[in-house]
Amino acid sequence: FVFVSDAAGNKTGWAANLGCTAPSTVSNDDIVYATEPLLDGTPLISQTNINATADLSSGCFDAGNSVWYEFSLSGGNNSIEIAFSDASFAEVQLMLLHSYNCSDGSAVIVGTNCMPVDNTASWTNLTQGYYWLGVASTVSGDFSISFTESYQDFCGDFFCGPGESCLTCPFDC
Repeated sequence: FVFVSDAAGNKTGWAANLGCTAPSTVSNDDIVYATEPLLDGTPLISQTNINATADLSSGCFDAGNSVWYEFSLSGGNNSIEIAFSDASFAEVQLMLLHSYNCSDGSAVIVGTNCMPVDNTASWTNLTQGYYWLGVASTVSGDFSISFTESYQDFCGDFFCGPGESCLTCPFDC
């Protein structure tokens, strides 16, 4: 922050109180402020759930310090893999949601996955649409996370996926 005066004289009318405090929550603490990752395995580094608050819980997803990520899938039969690195905790809790409605908080819970942070979580057979992933841990900490989308297409689903062409799947084209 820089304030520069023109040195023409000091007059009343401008005042400020400045200070530094730790934020009470992290930026993606609430599902409506979810972070959107790349789906090509590029890691989001220096993520944290320290000071995150509780919101949704289901099954083993109950730690109460969840942070949120959002992504869109298009076309047929999608899979998403979630991998962690540089985590300061040993266990992670994940909850994948579909069709979240911010006006009433309703959503379809695709599933929960609670596992050692060294494992890779995956969900398969996902339909096209928007998804939200909640990440929590019983011990708050820092981590890096990556999302990798894969797609298995089948001829005749009206979508030309990776490895398909109008020669191999003319009905899709």
